[in-house]
Amino acid sequence: MTNDEARSLYRSIFAAFPSYAEYVERQADPVATLKAWCRLIAACEYGDALTVVDSILDGKVDVRGKYDRADHLPLVIRGRAQRIKEDRDRFYKTDAIAERSSQVKKLRGRFAYNLNELYKEVRANTRRLDEGEITVEQHAAELLELRRKARVETPRSV
Repeated sequence: MTNDEARSLYRSIFAAFPSYAEYVERQADPVATLKAWCRLIAACEYGDALTVVDSILDGKVDVRGKYDRADHLPLVIRGRAQRIKEDRDRFYKTDAIAERSSQVKKLRGRFAYNLNELYKEVRANTRRLDEGEITVEQHAAELLELRRKARVETPRSV
């Protein structure tokens, strides 16, 4: 986030809560205080900090607890903005892991073929063997082809 973006966020809060602006103005060097406050939230993403400020202005976030002081405002903004980013990162990381997992499963052959259709074909093939329409060798060859289509490893016992 740029310094100008941070200042615009503080301007919004100062307009809604003039006591914060008065606090900054009462400091020995108000410009240095505001720069320090901007620096405290500079590492945050602007969108996340804006969400926090909007929540403060909407009354969804209580900026000051019972024992908090006015100079805790940038810490509240930074802490909540970082939490938003961590939640988003966790969501995307989980999503990426799930996507990678499904790709691995597809590479292993799972979900590459409709197993209900495979079962029907195996049953039909076995019925044809039982009725004498095909030989044992043809049956084994067709099962091998079905396994290849389904990309499922054959059990060791077969």
